[in-house]
Amino acid sequence: MRHDIQCLRAIAIIGVVGFHIFPENLPNGFLGVDVFFVISGFLMSKILYAKSLDVATIADFYYKRIKRIWIIYYLIIFAINLSKQFLQAEIWWPNNNIYAFFSLLFLTNQKIMSDQNDYFNTFKTDVTANNLFLHCWSLSVEVQFYTIVPFVFIGLHQLKSVRLRIFALIIASIISFSITFISIDPNFTFNFAIARFWQFFAGILGHIIASENVISDPKRVSKISEHRAFLRDQLHCTILAGLLILFWPLELSSTPVRLAITCLTAFIIASNISPYTAAIIASPILFYIGNLSYIIYLVHWPLVVFFKQDVTAIHLIYLTAFLSIILHHSFERIIVRQSRRSIGLWLIALLAANASFQFAQFADPELMAFGNSRPYIRAVDENLKLNNYSTTWGNPSCQLQPIDIELDGKLPFGHCKFPPGNGTLKIMLIGNSYTLNQAQTIHKAFRGNFSSFEYVSIIGNFALYENGLYNSAQKLTIAKQIAKRVKPDVIFIVTRFVDVSMAPIRNIETDEVLRQFNENIAFFEAISKKVYIMGAFPFVPYKFLKMFVADLMLEKDGLDRFHMSVRKHKNMMKHLIKRLEHLKCKNCEVYDLGTTLLNDGFYRTFNESSKLLHFDDGIHLTQLALDAFIEPFYRRASTTMNI
Repeated sequence: MRHDIQCLRAIAIIGVVGFHIFPENLPNGFLGVDVFFVISGFLMSKILYAKSLDVATIADFYYKRIKRIWIIYYLIIFAINLSKQFLQAEIWWPNNNIYAFFSLLFLTNQKIMSDQNDYFNTFKTDVTANNLFLHCWSLSVEVQFYTIVPFVFIGLHQLKSVRLRIFALIIASIISFSITFISIDPNFTFNFAIARFWQFFAGILGHIIASENVISDPKRVSKISEHRAFLRDQLHCTILAGLLILFWPLELSSTPVRLAITCLTAFIIASNISPYTAAIIASPILFYIGNLSYIIYLVHWPLVVFFKQDVTAIHLIYLTAFLSIILHHSFERIIVRQSRRSIGLWLIALLAANASFQFAQFADPELMAFGNSRPYIRAVDENLKLNNYSTTWGNPSCQLQPIDIELDGKLPFGHCKFPPGNGTLKIMLIGNSYTLNQAQTIHKAFRGNFSSFEYVSIIGNFALYENGLYNSAQKLTIAKQIAKRVKPDVIFIVTRFVDVSMAPIRNIETDEVLRQFNENIAFFEAISKKVYIMGAFPFVPYKFLKMFVADLMLEKDGLDRFHMSVRKHKNMMKHLIKRLEHLKCKNCEVYDLGTTLLNDGFYRTFNESSKLLHFDDGIHLTQLALDAFIEPFYRRASTTMNI
């Protein structure tokens, strides 16, 4: 294997592992995966471009992929699945069992996209979900590319001109890359295989350009002047240095950086830079890490998930290195030298082992616990009951009204009207799932002291702004149309502020988000007497309930770490808080619901005595919190409202 390619692999894997262990210090390290994709494209071209692609050649290509990738992959998947039965709390098993199944089929990326498209499953793909198989998404993308790559080269061979082949690959790359801009969801394009093919094509282009001598004539290169050789070497060093952007400590915009990293990697590989030119690609240490890179990628993430709360980062690095070295020398190096018959037997054995284990987990979970059950803890069951949205968010007396948008039918999202009260105020709540989460509680708090009470709760409706995702602009328009038709006396904006609203402010006077805030508040003020806006609310991680329950199951100490400090909250929300402080309105008021959970400088996320949580997995308030804190807050507010 070429020295420079192995060193590039080393740089890439160091970036990826660094990102997973030090996400705040190496926020761009994940782009190492892009380097791997380009290298794969280059190597596939090196294998297939110059060959006559008959059935035997294609079969040999897939055999080598199975030997190099599948065998060790299936062994690691089995080891992860088995290890979780001993190292992970049972609360995480069901989700990991499902992801293990999709990983065995090399469809992890498809499962991630499916879950991210479902509001109530999206947290299963979050790093806080203790998902042991998230890292398999890139292997899934790669294997999906392998299924089509022979046919790509069959098509290229039909084009007799090298320039036509290059042109065809450029067009295909542009089409693939354009999906990044067509889709409004960056998570979709991140995991969607076709939206990644352009990076493999970049590697193929690099190989074709280099092998066909499109740019330079070897005879001319051999006669190049010393001065021009010096300039060329300096250019190569500069481009190599560009890859170090993986280790830049400030988060960069992913799309342009991904494009740059892809092009730089393709150029470096195509240039076949001499080790004498740049010491970084002559490093024997990097070369060795490059040899270990595949094993490191497979084992590092499960180790992070298993031990991130119990050991230091440096110990995680040592453990990853130790296991990778052992597996590389005891298995990976040996398996690639085995005969076809041995490879076939290994593949059958590992497929059978994984399939049997998967079946047993779904058929008899108790058996697969291997007697590793934990003592019964009442708070575990009670907390799990708090996670049931469907039994706590609905209200039979609230009648859903027709609405011009498709909504999740599992929960009563949309425009809903409660029965008339005995008061004079017309009250309306507007927002996203936070509105639905609190609607029944707020309705109860007013004790019928209204003439009408209704809400408009739509996922992706942020009420004061739109963020370009979830069709938020359309949903905001629908909410405003309903409010204009109802003309309530009092409007409560109950929404979870996300991403755009918390983005850094360059100039408060020209801030686009604040402009949207003021524009929409002016609209709501024009059709009502008073607008109340729920301010910056404490933000807990997705899968918060399961994280807490897992520690309960494992009987870990230090549960206080789940409380959120006011200082951390204010730092996280500082830009949103500043925007809310600069609202320009006559009849609006921002209220701080977080004060209900405040105690001694911390927002209390669970009850100290009962160990029952105030937040669920979807970062909404549990019924315990709604009853104990939120209803009294709104009851007091109902008696002091200044309208």
